[in-house]
Amino acid sequence: MAAETVSSSASSAPDDAMSVRDAGSILMQALAPQERAAIVLKEVFDLSLEESARILGSSIGAIKAALHRGRSRLQATQSSRPKRPTPSPALLDRFVQLYNARDMSGLVALMLDTGSIQMMGLELESGREYFERKDHGWFAHNFKYMPASTRWERREFEGEDIVLVIAPIDGHDALLSVMRLEGENDYISRIRSYAFSPETVAEIADSFGLRHGIGLYTFLDLPGR
Repeated sequence: MAAETVSSSASSAPDDAMSVRDAGSILMQALAPQERAAIVLKEVFDLSLEESARILGSSIGAIKAALHRGRSRLQATQSSRPKRPTPSPALLDRFVQLYNARDMSGLVALMLDTGSIQMMGLELESGREYFERKDHGWFAHNFKYMPASTRWERREFEGEDIVLVIAPIDGHDALLSVMRLEGENDYISRIRSYAFSPETVAEIADSFGLRHGIGLYTFLDLPGR
């Protein structure tokens, strides 16, 4: 599911757009133009060597060589990239418990001073001065506008611990959002929230047998929430 790897994330990971941008950045930075073109034509468009050679005005042998060089460089680049610093289960459990106890100050205290909160497709908050805001911002939103019945849960999805935001709708649990977190020295260094990524929420809700399909804005407007 990690966005930091160029693999099956394009079809199954929660942050497809980030995966595509990461892949494009790696191709631009690590490969020569001929290698990039050969990789894209073969791996993305599934063209044959003959078709690739014709499009690029080159020989089949040259395309084979460019593919070999490009794949070798990509593999070396991927193996040298640092792994995403996943938080411990204990830290995630503490994070969840503090929200379910409605302890905003405790949650903010878990954040690294230089940490960030990214609402996918919406905005980015960075730094403690933003986390501590009482009337605006991500933490304030979760405490002021979400109904009392909302709860957070740690679950494992595709080998990664994630946090689900769940609330009952018409007597059934519904998934409203998904969070992926990173940690550093017993602090949360990064939160990625997918509240406004309906495809991601739907995919993960289906995997856990939860309801989905209602937008977060719509949910917040429901009477008696």
